[in-house]
Amino acid sequence: MSVDIVHDEKIEITSNEDEGPKLENWFYFGDKDFPYTCLGKRISGNVYNHSRFKDGTLIYTSGVEYINKTYRIAKTHNTTYMLIGPERNEPLT
Repeated sequence: MSVDIVHDEKIEITSNEDEGPKLENWFYFGDKDFPYTCLGKRISGNVYNHSRFKDGTLIYTSGVEYINKTYRIAKTHNTTYMLIGPERNEPLT
């Protein structure tokens, strides 16, 4: 699945990878994946370094406001995630 930037806004990118949450085994759900719901664009994956979740927990983010696969970052309303590794072809269950 090819995804372009969802929102053209500037996001500060830190050089210290130990800061902020990371998503591994991530999968991007676009509008076509939720055609009849209000869920919108989301990302699922195993989260690490997040204050609300134990490392490795499978989560579904809130609505994605911005995603840039080149810089491997995704931003929801409250959180900016580093996307680790390649995008999965299907979500984890």
